[in-house]
Amino acid sequence: MSIPLSPNSTYSVGVLWDFVGGQPIDVDIQAIAVDNRGVIVDCAYYNNLKALGKALVHSGDELDGRTDGVDEKVTLNLAKMPQNVPLIIIAVFCYTGGSLGQVKSGTVVVTDETSRTPVFQTVMNQYGKFRALIVGAFSRSYAGGFAFDALSDPCDGQHFMDVLPSLTQVVRRYIPSAAASGQNAVCAVNFQMQKGNVFDFGRNTQQIVCGLGWDTTFGQVDLDVSCVLMDKSGEVLETVFFGNLRSERRHSAVGAVVHTGDNLTGEGSGDDEQVILHMDQFGPTVYNIFFVINIYTRGVTFAQVANPYCRVVDA
Repeated sequence: MSIPLSPNSTYSVGVLWDFVGGQPIDVDIQAIAVDNRGVIVDCAYYNNLKALGKALVHSGDELDGRTDGVDEKVTLNLAKMPQNVPLIIIAVFCYTGGSLGQVKSGTVVVTDETSRTPVFQTVMNQYGKFRALIVGAFSRSYAGGFAFDALSDPCDGQHFMDVLPSLTQVVRRYIPSAAASGQNAVCAVNFQMQKGNVFDFGRNTQQIVCGLGWDTTFGQVDLDVSCVLMDKSGEVLETVFFGNLRSERRHSAVGAVVHTGDNLTGEGSGDDEQVILHMDQFGPTVYNIFFVINIYTRGVTFAQVANPYCRVVDA
């Protein structure tokens, strides 16, 4: 079912559910933004309330459905949607406890906020044992206007990063060129983050890489990336850097953190240095992991470094 939308209206997708005695169920709604390459470039959810320059706004996290009316919602301002973003996928998740079939009076409602008119709704408990539901998609047509397509694809996960294979199938319906990377590949996720932004990795992430790179256009400079492991009280457990290339202390398995070695100049393409985290090898005392970048060359600031970058990758 495809519903044409007014280009000058603001739309919301709200989720409502009731609290019942016993273990509460935390239902989360997320709006996943996909660009014209088929890459996930942003998401409005409980840890990132404003996305796409406030074209997507999340109301905040409701943990148990105790409040009356809409418990969580995402608001979409279609007039502010970037031209390179033709697709917004809406999904709901049972983050803690239970499945969609156990969500009391769980309903998802799409509303035209300008006219206060509901345009679509569905109930969650019909999806039984599943913990996630791809509700639908706001898609831009070739003429430039948006429509809402009801999809109702159930899947299993607590966060959009857990259901990338299912999201990929949706992306390929709208952006066929996204299938060029192979039928078994999942769509890429590429967030351009700013200070204060938060990104959640999937629950099954095995390896995370922090890559550091820079050029020699302004001369040779030595940048270093390090990894500091801390416990819950803020005590340093170990630091992995150019002088300690792998973690070896008793807090985790040997080699849980590996440094690829010191690049003194920035010459070469791609990442010049990397720190690799093996997520399944950390012990329970490791509570925080910090990546730190330093300029080892004396008298040089970041303004004097050519094209420096840092990227964090789910490997």
